[in-house]
Amino acid sequence: MDHGPKMDNLFKVRKQNKKALFNFLFWSKASTFVNISAMKHAHQASKTDSGSYSCSSSNSINGVTKPASDTATVSVLYPPVVTIPEVYEVNESATLDITCNVDAYPSPFYTRWQKTDNSIQSNNNRLTIDNIKRSHKGNYSCISKNAMRPSGQAERIEERIKYTYLYVRYSPGSSNIAPVSPVFVGNSLTLTCSVSDPGYPAPTYEWRKIETNQLLATETSRLVINGVALQDNGNYSCTPKNMMGMGGISTVHVVVNEKPTYVGVHKDKDIIYNNRTGYWLQCKVRGRPEPLIQWYKNGKPLDTSGKLYRLTTTVLPVDTFSFLVTSQVYLQGSDRVGTTTPQISDVASYTCKETTSNVNHTTQLFIYFPPTITPDEKEASIAGGTAQLRCIGEGYPVPNFVWKRSNAVISSGGRLTIHQTKVISVTRSESILQIDRIVGQDFGPYTCEMSNQFGKTTKTITLTVKSKPEAPTGLSSPKRSWDKVTLRWTPGFNGGSYQAFVVKYKSNPPNAGDQSIRVMPDNATEFTVSNLLPSTAYVFQVCGYNELGEGDLSDSITITTNGYTFPFIKETPEFSGDNKELILNLDVNSTFCVKVKVSTNGGQSWQTFTNNDLECFDANVAKMIITTNGVDRMNVSLCLVERMDVCGLPVSVRISSSSTPDLTETEVIIIGCVCAAILVALLTVLVCIICRRRNLAKQLPPQTSTNLAANGHAIPPQKPPRGYENTGIQGLDLVQTHGAHAGVSYINPSYSHDDYSEMNRNGYPPFPRHNGNVPIDHDSSYDPEYENEMNRLNANKSNYFNEKQADISFTGSPRSPVKEKQYIDMSSEHRKGDLINGQESGYNTPDNSKPPKKVIYEVVV
Repeated sequence: MDHGPKMDNLFKVRKQNKKALFNFLFWSKASTFVNISAMKHAHQASKTDSGSYSCSSSNSINGVTKPASDTATVSVLYPPVVTIPEVYEVNESATLDITCNVDAYPSPFYTRWQKTDNSIQSNNNRLTIDNIKRSHKGNYSCISKNAMRPSGQAERIEERIKYTYLYVRYSPGSSNIAPVSPVFVGNSLTLTCSVSDPGYPAPTYEWRKIETNQLLATETSRLVINGVALQDNGNYSCTPKNMMGMGGISTVHVVVNEKPTYVGVHKDKDIIYNNRTGYWLQCKVRGRPEPLIQWYKNGKPLDTSGKLYRLTTTVLPVDTFSFLVTSQVYLQGSDRVGTTTPQISDVASYTCKETTSNVNHTTQLFIYFPPTITPDEKEASIAGGTAQLRCIGEGYPVPNFVWKRSNAVISSGGRLTIHQTKVISVTRSESILQIDRIVGQDFGPYTCEMSNQFGKTTKTITLTVKSKPEAPTGLSSPKRSWDKVTLRWTPGFNGGSYQAFVVKYKSNPPNAGDQSIRVMPDNATEFTVSNLLPSTAYVFQVCGYNELGEGDLSDSITITTNGYTFPFIKETPEFSGDNKELILNLDVNSTFCVKVKVSTNGGQSWQTFTNNDLECFDANVAKMIITTNGVDRMNVSLCLVERMDVCGLPVSVRISSSSTPDLTETEVIIIGCVCAAILVALLTVLVCIICRRRNLAKQLPPQTSTNLAANGHAIPPQKPPRGYENTGIQGLDLVQTHGAHAGVSYINPSYSHDDYSEMNRNGYPPFPRHNGNVPIDHDSSYDPEYENEMNRLNANKSNYFNEKQADISFTGSPRSPVKEKQYIDMSSEHRKGDLINGQESGYNTPDNSKPPKKVIYEVVV
């Protein structure tokens, strides 16, 4: 029977005798009466209903009681009932052993454990894990299944799941206390402790003060101290704990401060005499950290450098953690007249202030002083105008003023008015005498007299006519640098009008004209002149100017600016003439740039190389292209980027000569002029030669062509006369010499080219005789007979060379026709044969009694 259905049809009664009714029906289970009627209508089957049931009944038949009984076994089917703890705890490193208890009918055929992430599984009802780790913590489930087949129904599978959470017990990790800012006494302090891993079970936190080992708290991760005191300064520790042990201890340093408070009593007002010495003002402040005290005079920081005031400070510890600072200001210093004597400027309001808070105290100091007055002055105006003579003095109490002229007291009235005394400060006051409608006798000196119960003094003020300002005095220079000079001066009388100032300066020796700079603001008496050159002497003067113009110049002073040190150029720069590349390799910062100067005339003049109007280039560039042609000298200098006119000493560049050097402009001009001169000379010579040849051609007689025959050969007609390319061989008197110099001809200097009176039978003029052996020299005249002779020689050379090969040699190597004479040497063997009258070709025959003349053929190179 399935677990759960009602039992109304479970039991049926079968009548044994339909005619007889049974008296009763009794059901029992294990001899225990069972109310079948109740079970039929309300009871749900449960596993406790399983068992053996007996049914008893009886009836009477014919008065006889007939009992009857029977038994039946009931089996209730139910799905698995899984029993496991909802939470299970185990210590780290221990062994886990959990049993999954399952109750089911029929018994389950499947029971297993598994972690919800499926990382751990067990295929039975026991889950066992050795050496438990923190990672084993998590949710686990036990799953069980059985198969139920109720009577008369199909089989079905029932599955039941139960979950348990596994906790692994382990000690806490390291702790950390968040840093805290300093707190002031009386405020609340909260410390918070955190742990990298809280462990399991959750930890408690133990707080202690380390210096005293006092236990402050043992529960939460926060420690709160209300109303902290100075004694709470120190170090605190936090220790996390649980049943498995302690975590890492952490500490924090707590600073409790005390707000500064003014200690002691000092007068708010103090009056002393001017002969008092050793006077001091005192201020005491307590607090933590150590209070810092600053003194002020009339609201401005007091200079305690020792010139006018001396400061002393003492610090004492109070209540272990606090400090008491005592600060004293003494009226003494090196700039005082008597070192420790008070002066009128000491009359002021002095404030002692703690710099980290608003704690302060002020004392008003008064000093009795007789009157003092400023030096004599001038005041300017014009006739008919108005002038105000101002008398300003100091003293305490405030002095009385009296105006006098020529020892006579002046009273207000008419054109004269004495204004009410004006109190400028506690010790400073002013009186004004006004003169209206000035006339001539008003110009001159006036006396201002000041007095109080401690003394009297006078001052003279002179009324003058308006003029240009007087020259400033006391021109000096309090500081200077390599490019700046600061000037300071005392103004002269302004001439009765508002004046401004002009600084004028020039270098010494001068390398530029005088320069002027207007001082700004106009009333300044100190001014800095900038944009100067280093290591340069300058002469400075100052003058004032007003509406009437510039006044006289002050005395001059000469100031030399400081030097400026430029970086050292370690490697010599190199310039290649081939690719026009300048190699720098400078190791400097961006403060500097490099300037290149080149020369094309050996350093006689220099020019700054520019590129795109830039003349100072990035000094960190390794290479530069210098486009200037013909560079034979080059220097580089480091200059300031902000002041390109300020440069270091130039460094000479090593120049590599170009394989094809460029010509300078001067060289190009010289070469052009020479070439032009040569061309003009050549043209002149050519014109002269042409003109001379034309003149010679006109002087020659007409020539006849005679056909000669020798040895059966016809002599060709003579060529028309022409000049030779080498004019030096024309018109020579040629003769043959014998002996050691055979074959060398000489010229007769007495020969005249006009000697054509006698002609030989061959149509040639006779050769004139020489009167001495003179080596042949070239002549510019033209001899047409020489060319005719050569024509005859060429016409008969065929027969001549058939007879015997000519032996022709030159005396010497070929030379220029102008400088060297070259000749053909014909020996006697070469003169065989008969040409015309038995004479060998190349010889004239008019006079047989004389040696034949040798015809010379010059090779023109």
